[in-house]
Amino acid sequence: NTDGSLDLSFNGSGFKIIDCDPGDDMCSDMKLQNDGKIVMIVQVDDSSTVPWDQRFFNYLVRLNADGTFDTTFGSAGKVKLDSTGTYSSGLNSSIAIKDDGKIIVTQAYIISLPPYPANIDVAVLQFNTDGTLDTSFGTSGRTVFGFYEGDAPRSIAIQSDDKIVIAGDAYNPAGMVVPYNTLTDIFVARLNSNGTIDSSFATNGIYTTTVGPANDRLDEVLIQPDGNILVSGAFQVNPLSANDYDLFTLRLLPNGTKDTTYGNAGFSLWRVSNIHTYERAHAMVLQSDGKSIIASHINTGGADFALTRLLSDGTLDSSFATNGSLITNMAMSE
Repeated sequence: NTDGSLDLSFNGSGFKIIDCDPGDDMCSDMKLQNDGKIVMIVQVDDSSTVPWDQRFFNYLVRLNADGTFDTTFGSAGKVKLDSTGTYSSGLNSSIAIKDDGKIIVTQAYIISLPPYPANIDVAVLQFNTDGTLDTSFGTSGRTVFGFYEGDAPRSIAIQSDDKIVIAGDAYNPAGMVVPYNTLTDIFVARLNSNGTIDSSFATNGIYTTTVGPANDRLDEVLIQPDGNILVSGAFQVNPLSANDYDLFTLRLLPNGTKDTTYGNAGFSLWRVSNIHTYERAHAMVLQSDGKSIIASHINTGGADFALTRLLSDGTLDSSFATNGSLITNMAMSE
């Protein structure tokens, strides 16, 4: 309820426990439809399954506004996701809902198995409002694309023209960094509404860049009202330290080039804490005045919760909390 108490009209208890399959279930993304129904992507980890790549898979779940399963969707409110091929995976999954009610899902698509690194592409699927695969989208309902050896889709957004923006990070084998022998870059890709690659965006539909000297992780993508694309994440500051990460945002113009009027040549880079060095971004929202709020955590031995607010030009909003950021310790670990 608005006062923070449990809404007992939701499933009779204020909460819903969902068990999709044997194994551990985790909700990796959730969206609210215009009619109040709730759509979730649930990742199942069946650790009894080998090889490792086949132990992760996804369910698409829809609940009515009162917390009951929507039996008009899939099988009793659930759809088990399958991609073409043996090695589809439930890793790195997110969802978005189009204005017509169709549901877009991203997930990892494993092309080949270890030795490390595995060759992983991005799969994008579109579902009809009843949970069936929309075969008019891409190739028989799905589009698969990739550019490096380990592509991880982490967030998805729908533009006002129904084009689909997918953002994440990818293992770049050309940038081996000692001593960990890894380098991940970030990517932003765009599909047309029918699932084809939008070649008018960036280079052949995909923008890639490096933020820091080693590993970058992108966590969220949002579309601004003017069509600009804002992404947030974290980057490794010191290649010799696996626990030295700062935060970033990047803004792209609608054509997929950097917006150099934002931050410093398109990037805003900051550290919430000068004492603790491990910071990771998790979510981002836009205010109506164009300011953005980024939620993150800081490793303090446990973990603290943090919020940062940026002005529309990418600079820290000094009127918010302390120098633009708020750090809160709500429990032993957040």
